[in-house]
Amino acid sequence: MRARLQWDRRTFLTWGIGASLLLAFRQTAASRTAVAFLQIDGMT
Repeated sequence: MRARLQWDRRTFLTWGIGASLLLAFRQTAASRTAVAFLQIDGMT
């Protein structure tokens, strides 16, 4: 039981880190896209 709890915690940590990385990556991609759009808008 104790080992299972440890394994669950490790899995939860892995998923949490992966999810936060994915969210951060999506936010960075979105901000980069917004900046690119603003630059294109400023050029025209």
